[in-house]
Formats: sequence, C-alpha cells, structure tokens
Amino acid sequence: MGEAGDEGERCRRTRQTWICSGAEGKLIRAGVLIRVDWIAGAVVGVLVLSLRGWLAELYSLPADLLLVMGLANLSYACFSFTLAMLSRGDRVPLLRVVAVANVIWAVICAVLAVVWSGEGSVLGVMSLVGEGLFVGGLGVLEWVAAGRRVCGRAESEFGFSTQEKN
Repeated sequence: MGEAGDEGERCRRTRQTWICSGAEGKLIRAGVLIRVDWIAGAVVGVLVLSLRGWLAELYSLPADLLLVMGLANLSYACFSFTLAMLSRGDRVPLLRVVAVANVIWAVICAVLAVVWSGEGSVLGVMSLVGEGLFVGGLGVLEWVAAGRRVCGRAESEFGFSTQEKN
C-alpha cells in the first residue's frame, strides 16, 4: 500500500500521485480544494450580482453591500482560478495565502452578520453566517492541505524533484 516516510508519516498511492499524510491519516487533496474554492466563489458572485435587487429585499440588506460582496466573490474566484490553472496535481501555489484569505473573509462575514443582525432579516443574517462557515471551513482545509508533503518519488512522475537536497 505505501512506504513509511519521515516522522511516522504514511504514503498512499492515489490515482495521480503519492501523498504523505500525517499522524491523523487524513488525505486532503489541494487540487480539489482550490477548484471547489474558485467554483463556489464564481457561482456565489454571479448569483449575488444577478439577483442583488431581489436579495436586498429578501435579506433586508443594502443592495450596495451585496454589490460589494458579489464583486469580492468574483475577484476571489478569478484569483483562485488562476492558481488552479497554475497547479500541478496537488501542488497549488500560494495555497496558504488562499487559506488565510478565506479565514479573513469568514471573519468579515461574521462581523457583517453581527452588524446587520438588527436590521437584516433572519434569512439575510443566516446567509452571512453560512457563507462565513463555508469559507472558513474551506480555509482550514486548505491550510492543512498546504502543510501536507508529497512523498519523494521519481522526478518523471511529478515533473519536478521531490527529493530533499543535501
């Protein structure tokens, strides 16, 4: 099934690569996470921008706030899409930056939920909380995935060397 790596890590063969997972034994695929990230950002951004007048009434939130949130989601989706296109398998450049950005956005959503809890509808506030939970959870998973190492294998399998140099 696999070989032992440094510090008790285990290596597993997936369809594309050998992946090391730490003591917890969980395998989180960075390439999948970044794609989920950009698709979710793009879908939410387009929907919020397209429906912002209706959502403003439904959520009892200002249309301008929804405009800014929709544009932020689309901007973020463009950045995540770029990183997804630059990734090689589960090697995603700047994944920790993406993770931190997600956690920051989750905090912003929480602050907005508190600020608008008096004026916004229950559905509007819950939407802010839900987005924050989704994005924050994704950020945590991306942080964990960014810390996972790819086990040393032949250069030809990855297109780059994964062996540590002395």
